[in-house]
Parts: sequence; C-alpha cells; structure tokens
Amino acid sequence: MRVSRRTPTPPTRVRDLMTRGLVATHPEESLADVAARMRDQGVGAVAIMEDDELIGIITERDLSRATADGLSPRVTGASAYMTSRPFTIDADEEAGEAASTMATRGIRHLPVTEAGRVVGLISARDLLLSNEPCRDLAELAYEPW
Repeated sequence: MRVSRRTPTPPTRVRDLMTRGLVATHPEESLADVAARMRDQGVGAVAIMEDDELIGIITERDLSRATADGLSPRVTGASAYMTSRPFTIDADEEAGEAASTMATRGIRHLPVTEAGRVVGLISARDLLLSNEPCRDLAELAYEPW
C-alpha cells in the first residue's frame, strides 16, 4: 500500500489577484472626467493622488451618489465625493484578509501597497473570480443600497 501525503497549498496572497498599476488622478478632476477615465480604462475605481501620495479613492458608487444628489459632474471635483484616506492592504497579506476587510467595511476596492507605496488595486470581483475559499465572499456580492 502506498501512502501519499498532501502538502497544503500556501494561501493565496493579495499580490496574486490584484491588478498591478493604478488608474489615478488628482482631486480637482471633474466627476465627468473621472467617469470617462473609468470607462476608458475598464475599471470601477480611481485612486486620487497628490504628490505621489494616496489621498483618496473614487468608485462607481461615489459617481452614482453624486448623480443622485443632482450635482453637475462637469464642475464637481473628485474630492467632493472621494473617500479620504481609504483603507489599504499590503500585497503580502492573504487574499482572505482582503475579503474580510471588504466585507467588514462594506467596500469593493482596496488599494494595494508594497513598502508603503500604492502599487495596484484589488477588487471584490478579483476575489470572487479567484475561487479562493473564504467565508466572506458571499458578503462581497451583496449591495447594501
């Protein structure tokens, strides 16, 4: 009889699922231009940067809220609807930690850092498509509107 031992696979890291690179803009860019940038780049979130530092993030949800508030997207700047000082996650963290953070905080996009610098973004979609076993994945699909 032959006995084989299964070696446990190491947990998936955020770096394995994240989108490298960053779609970014400045806080004064109009919401209309931010929306066009999202469409053109095929992303659901844009980092708001100032002097190479992450100061905020603006998402599709933020654009929807601005529209619902009746503001003019051509004159309203990104800073009016961005989330200031967004939560981030290190690229070496386990993917399950990213899912847990998103579910707990009710967010769908997390900027990813390496050595304190933003290097990409991980989204709820990235986690849902990963087939990574995680108890928080079902919560990521929920829309709390």
